[in-house]
Amino acid sequence: MSGKNAPIERQDPPDLPVPGALMVDGQGRIGEFRGMWCGRWSLRPVAGGTEWTVAPADAQPASPEQRLGAEVTRANARSRGVPAIRGEYAFFDFTISPDMDPDAPPMLYRFRCLGEDDDGTPCGAESEESEDFEEARGWTFKHKKDQPEHTSYEEVLRRPWIMRPGRPA
Repeated sequence: MSGKNAPIERQDPPDLPVPGALMVDGQGRIGEFRGMWCGRWSLRPVAGGTEWTVAPADAQPASPEQRLGAEVTRANARSRGVPAIRGEYAFFDFTISPDMDPDAPPMLYRFRCLGEDDDGTPCGAESEESEDFEEARGWTFKHKKDQPEHTSYEEVLRRPWIMRPGRPA
């Protein structure tokens, strides 16, 4: 169906697996489902190791053959003295920094007048929010033209930040 008022077809997100369920990611790696983090699923190698995240749409339950192979891998790791990973958790220190990813929301700029009107009340007038710094800053000159005594402004910035796991604590 097409047209202006056509309903949008949406796919339901995959059901959340139970912790410990064996999953296969888009690269063919098999891992135990550990949980959900920031909309992504956390998987861990069956023989232990570093967890990785995957988009839910890029993961599927392991086939019976893949589950058998994973159990053999786990048994071989145990025979080499590698501890079983069930029930073990890794705690991570997190870092936060500006989100510079290409798909991150843009930075938005706005300026607010800090001047006072004749009766002493704060002006508080604001520019429109803009992705263009110069466009937002240009508003201050227009406002100054209308209100010559208003000479103090503040920049209001909305910058997206992202928190990422660092090394295990």
